[in-house]
Amino acid sequence: MTDKEKSQAAKSYLSKIASTDALITQLQGLVCELRGQLNGQNYTLNPDKVQTSGPKDNMTAIIDKIVDFEADINRNIDKLVDQKRETAELIEKVPDQTQRALLIGRYVRQTGWGVLAVELKYSIQHLYRIHGKALLAFF
Repeated sequence: MTDKEKSQAAKSYLSKIASTDALITQLQGLVCELRGQLNGQNYTLNPDKVQTSGPKDNMTAIIDKIVDFEADINRNIDKLVDQKRETAELIEKVPDQTQRALLIGRYVRQTGWGVLAVELKYSIQHLYRIHGKALLAFF
């Protein structure tokens, strides 16, 4: 396996955390939209007419979707916690302390390059070099 392939494999593995986190965020957004639909529904009682379907059925369908999405969110949160734990364990095997700190910050905590540069007291350009070496040391 070439260095480029090793680096890509490490990036791919480490990026799973961000993908799972993004999925959770999307699902939470859908739940918020559905809750908004529930709150936005207007129910008026008309004593002359009895309605047996319609808004109530729609409300039940929305509640069912919310419950399903919340179950998906909980499953993905469990998955995210497992991914972070496994990734942190693998990162701990990287021999260089600065490389470990960079990988934890970038992939587990999902910190931006600018913030990492300040935290680690390196220029962003130098962090890119450290990052490249860290990816090669990851596997």
